[in-house]
Amino acid sequence: MYLVEGKPSQACHGTAKSMVVPNLDASGPFKVGISAQAADTAELTVDVRAYSVVVFDKIVKAVERIVRVESQASGVLEEPTIEEIENAPPLQNSPELVGPIEEQFKAIYGSDAVDAMVPDMAIDDCSIPAPEGITYTY
Repeated sequence: MYLVEGKPSQACHGTAKSMVVPNLDASGPFKVGISAQAADTAELTVDVRAYSVVVFDKIVKAVERIVRVESQASGVLEEPTIEEIENAPPLQNSPELVGPIEEQFKAIYGSDAVDAMVPDMAIDDCSIPAPEGITYTY
């Protein structure tokens, strides 16, 4: 998740949606100021997920670029602050762990009752040690 803070020059409104990946449902809170008058701050929290680290990095860079350009276009005088709140690698099951389990399930329940898990935007902390080469399954 990323928290973006900026200082709009006048009253501000906005919609958080994906301008990077059309099928991505990018959602998160968008808080502008603490009064109905002209706000002095704006915060946008975006949950970014991807099937690969390469794509994730591209999306994050695009979001940062869009925030900076939109801030400048809106007359924001200060550079926005962009902060990563939390990060977990994409969830990718280890085939060497899933394979034997899948075979056992097929033996017990039959091949027709067992489907391979398709890529999903699920996120869990079990993927955090993956960059260290630690295998896991979800």
